[in-house]
Amino acid sequence: MRFWLGAGLALFLFPAMTVGAFGLGLPLVAAGTTGATLAIVVAGLVSRRLFLATGFAFATRRWLAVTAAVGTIATGAQMMPLTVFMTDSNRVEYSMSPSDPFRTRHSCMSSYAEGARFASDGSLNIYELALYQPRKLGTLQVDRYHYPPLFLLLPQSLRLVVPEFGSFRAVWFAMQLLVIIGGFVAAAIWIGGVAGATVLAGGALVLAIPGSLFSLQQGNFQISAMPLATAGFALLLAGRLGTGAVLLAWTAAAKIFPGILVVHLAAARQWRALIWLAVAGVVLLGLTIAAQGTRPLRDFVGTALPEMADGSAFPHAERPDTVSVNWTVYGLTVRLRNLGVSSLTQPAGLSIASIYGLLIIALAALAGWRRPLRLDTPSGRLALLQLAVALVGLASFRSPFAGAQYGSFSTLCLLALLAAGTSSYRDGRLWMAGLVVFGLIVSRVPSPASVPSVRWFLLSGALLLVTIGLNLWVAIRASRASGAPPDEAGDSATYIVPRPGAPAASLAPM
Repeated sequence: MRFWLGAGLALFLFPAMTVGAFGLGLPLVAAGTTGATLAIVVAGLVSRRLFLATGFAFATRRWLAVTAAVGTIATGAQMMPLTVFMTDSNRVEYSMSPSDPFRTRHSCMSSYAEGARFASDGSLNIYELALYQPRKLGTLQVDRYHYPPLFLLLPQSLRLVVPEFGSFRAVWFAMQLLVIIGGFVAAAIWIGGVAGATVLAGGALVLAIPGSLFSLQQGNFQISAMPLATAGFALLLAGRLGTGAVLLAWTAAAKIFPGILVVHLAAARQWRALIWLAVAGVVLLGLTIAAQGTRPLRDFVGTALPEMADGSAFPHAERPDTVSVNWTVYGLTVRLRNLGVSSLTQPAGLSIASIYGLLIIALAALAGWRRPLRLDTPSGRLALLQLAVALVGLASFRSPFAGAQYGSFSTLCLLALLAAGTSSYRDGRLWMAGLVVFGLIVSRVPSPASVPSVRWFLLSGALLLVTIGLNLWVAIRASRASGAPPDEAGDSATYIVPRPGAPAASLAPM
């Protein structure tokens, strides 16, 4: 069983290692050889811990082994051609949707590379539309940059190593794929047993969904923000304060919506974690000013925030051809407007989205205040991950615009975690089947290159409502859970963590 776990992991790692090696300057054949070697070595090292944590479960529950094998093979069959496109954007025949001109040309990641370049200049408003559009980098259309300046710490650091855009694109793809693989593997080890094995098998299915691979192709950071924020949250509560604080502080400052987990920590009275987060935030802010000066921060407040508040930052969110792919609460109001509900004007829709955001903040605070989670059991650790992923997903729906493929990614991960939390084979299989069906339907949502369809307005809207409802159910269930009692000293600590000397796997990061 250890051999098969290692072989499957190596198959996932090989594309990431190969594309990353190519981006770092190796010729394609040498990159493939290096990628294969690194994938085998890393998989060999990690497979031992995977086997100890999940090997017995896979050996005794064959349906999990079959699910993991099917997901791995399906991912590999799609991922291998995609690596060609990620090393050469001219090879559109190897992209996820070769016949779709939008999906072969659109690159969210282009805004990060260009935003980092403009921020390093120091004299430009990095939020100025004219800097980005209409422009192309090779065959890819440049997207406009919207994130806070702190996000650019990573792209700026990466540009020091790979300043050329094509190389940057390849390394960015490798980094995102490794983050997702690492998240599922670490979660499986941390939880262990049947639940951990189910998380790993579910992760294989998540990566086999075409929409997940398209999200990797376009390089949107949202699919990395969720696992990184969840990892930071889990590490903080498991006592790994330094690493956890840096991860959560940076993702919260970089993408905003992961900050919902900070609200939960504040309501849970996790004072040490909050202090570490504050220190990490100050350090990251200082690094940002040192790398960029103060202008990007001033322009974010003066240009980006007002445009996000009044909706002008995302004019495409109003176009009928993008209605079906907008995976947000505001997107629901635009769907209804296009279906004839004239009272849902843009200001009304933005107000509804703001009210929704306030309700999610209240829900996160309630879940923290009720003290529902224990980290001294596998079920408690699984519940922690379910809650974190649900809250981050709910917060992401507050944005004026999020593409369906990357906007639904956190829910795919949540479905894998829900499958892991069941007590019967039948329920686990149903959650896994739901993951596949949901992912395949969302993957079929037409891109903006297609003619708008009332059928897809309705179907995508219904799917988005189901998505929101599922995430709400998980978060509300957590907020209703019974809390852990205070210790004898009257400490208000909310989470019980493993005692000193507990097995190392119980403190492994996600």
